[in-house]
Amino acid sequence: MRKRNVIRLAGFILFPFLCLTACDIGAEQAEDTAVVHIQAETLDRSENSEISLIPEQVSDAGDSGAKTETHPEETEPPAVKGTSNPIEESMSTGEQEEEMSGSPRLSYEILRSVQTDGAGDEVIYAEYPQIWVEGDDYVALSAVLSSLSQEWQEDGEAFVKEELDWATEYRESIDASMCFCQEADVDITRCDADVVSIVVNTCEERGGPHPNYYTYAYNLDVKTGEMLYLSDVIVVDDALQETIRAQLYADYPELDFDDALLRREIAEDLDNNAIDWCFWEGQVNIWFREGSFGFGHAEGSLGVLLPLSG
Repeated sequence: MRKRNVIRLAGFILFPFLCLTACDIGAEQAEDTAVVHIQAETLDRSENSEISLIPEQVSDAGDSGAKTETHPEETEPPAVKGTSNPIEESMSTGEQEEEMSGSPRLSYEILRSVQTDGAGDEVIYAEYPQIWVEGDDYVALSAVLSSLSQEWQEDGEAFVKEELDWATEYRESIDASMCFCQEADVDITRCDADVVSIVVNTCEERGGPHPNYYTYAYNLDVKTGEMLYLSDVIVVDDALQETIRAQLYADYPELDFDDALLRREIAEDLDNNAIDWCFWEGQVNIWFREGSFGFGHAEGSLGVLLPLSG
């Protein structure tokens, strides 16, 4: 899984972490290790595309269930290139239209792999999302989300395994209260009959002077499950390069850009499909890795919001 720094747009963090509540501890791990199911909050996307947070109800027995996303179709979804898929080709046109007539219904939960010491205190933990499609429709999309969920799980469990010795040593020699962690949350920034856009944020605490923040974006064709390139949704050409360049100057007037470096790196990232992006409130959010254009950790990842092309 490639690391991505959290997005900074004109001085603010675009995807803040949701407040989560822990419940229902599992016991099918190795000794002193548990998987904790985290109850997320429910996102309700209203007709004006604003997002509000609505906490789910928790039963007295502590069974929170999964978090469910429900999203009405956007009024003007961007065009997405069609791609062939064996699953679709085996259906008649009528069957495809019936299956894909609405938006997929996504659910997710945040799982937590925990390692404790002899006293039962947490030494290190890692959260990771599991996302799936409700029902038996959207077979291709379901398979891709299952694969991504497996990848996220393996990444979280690897973090616990690889950092355990250092976390234990840190507690013994530096700070007895320190708990290493990898926290995660999910933001569905678009979900309609054409596209699912998923942003996974992680925050890693490894005992350094500050946590490390990363962002992963997954833009999926609903019908085929395939990852979309930026060129699938907007025209990637010299005009786009200039638009991004001008917008970076407008968004970050406090930064002293090296214009030649700025032009070169924008062109290279676009040419190599190395751009990080997602859908965001009817626009396309594009961002560049920390360290781009000669800037370091203090500036974070620089990004722009652009309108969708027709």
